[in-house]
Formats: sequence, C-alpha cells, structure tokens
Amino acid sequence: MLIQFVLSTIYTAAQLRMMFESFVWLPSSSQANMISGSQSLTTAQYWLNTGQPIQVFSSTVCFANTVVGDAILVWRLYVVWNNNILVSIPPTITLLASTISASVMTGLQAQDIYGAITPLGLTTWSLSIGTQVFATGFICWKIWNINASSAFPSKHYTALIWVIVESGAIYSGLAAALLVMYGLREQYSVVLMGCMGQLSAIIPALIIIRVLWNSDDTIRYSVSTDVRMATSSIHFASNGGPLRSHSSSIEQITKG
Repeated sequence: MLIQFVLSTIYTAAQLRMMFESFVWLPSSSQANMISGSQSLTTAQYWLNTGQPIQVFSSTVCFANTVVGDAILVWRLYVVWNNNILVSIPPTITLLASTISASVMTGLQAQDIYGAITPLGLTTWSLSIGTQVFATGFICWKIWNINASSAFPSKHYTALIWVIVESGAIYSGLAAALLVMYGLREQYSVVLMGCMGQLSAIIPALIIIRVLWNSDDTIRYSVSTDVRMATSSIHFASNGGPLRSHSSSIEQITKG
C-alpha cells in the first residue's frame, strides 16, 4: 500500500499544479494577452486539453494506482484461497488485460481521449470492474465457507465479509458510473477518473482499519464474558487443523 500512497501523493501534486495553472496563471496571462490583442486558452479549454504533458502524466499515475489496487485484491484472493493458482487465473488475466489497455490508451491520449480511444477506455474500466467483482465475490464466499464449517462460527468473519463487500461496492459503483459517463463522452468523466485512482488507495487501508476495529470490539466483548472466547476471537479459528491454516491466511490479508 505504500506504493499507492506515493502514487496518490504524486497525483495530488499534479492536480494542484493544474489547478494553479488553470485558475491563477492562465487568467493572468489571458488578461495580458487581451491587452496585447493575442488569444489564449480559457480555463475550460485548459482542462479539456487532455493531450498536454501534465494531463498525460496525471492520467498515467491514476491508472497505475488503479492497477496496483486491483493487484492487491488479486493477491488477497490468492492468499485466502491458500495459494490456489487456478482461482487466481481469471482475475489475473483481466488485470493484465486492463493494464495493457490502460497503457495503450494513455499513449494515445495526446491525440483524442474522447475519439479514437473511447473503446479502449470502456475496455479498461470494464476489465477493472470484472477484476473487482470476481475477486471480491470469491474472497467473501471463501470466508463464509470457512466460518460455516467452523464448530464455533465467529461474528468477526461476518463483519469481515461486510467490510469487503462494502468496499468493493463503493469502487465498483463509481467505476460503473465512470463507465457510463465515459461511454456517453461526458466531460465530467475526467473528474470521476481522478477519483478512481485515489479511491483504489483508500479502500485497502479502509479494509484493514475496519477489520482491526471490529477485532478490538470482539476481543473486549469476549473478555468481559469468557476468557476462552476471547482467545478464539483473536485467532479467528476453533480447534486448529485445516481451519487454522485458513484463518491465518485471512489474518494475513487484513495486515496488508
């Protein structure tokens, strides 16, 4: 997640520079050009000029952050399923395909983001949604199955499932809205695109924070009723065996 926070910081810095250029520097230069009789870009034209280097760089960082976020989710799927490669193949394929599509789209962005590369944008975000939905669904199903097979089902597992579902729904919902607006060639899709990169960095951290918060509440409640139940809540398992290995895998993904 450190990589995502670095990318988010770089993206924020690029956006701040663009805001300064469009709202501070550009109006000042426009006023000077009006006096001299020459023409200059307006603020709206500046933001719509997606081919300028700062815009291309910003989009590259945004897509990179999104790809890293999807990769983290695929890694969590791999860990929860006890290093099962077969389950990880479909989201890995969609992840690689979205990475290639995003790379080509960014390379062509200097020409026309809403023209020739619109199909690439639709493909990129569709593949990202597919990765999120597949990985989130299989992670939740595996955790539910582990909890259902336990002799002492834990409420912590249920809370963990809801955290993962909520986080996936936030990202997938925003990505779906971006997909629709991008397909309609709405200029506001640029704003949503900027949110996607930042959101992909927030969600993994949100999952860890929520899980640790729920774990702390579970432990406090268990200690007040039964010391043995507190120990069971800490380990998220019952009597060892195969279930213990599954539990350690789930603990690993909540530690990032």
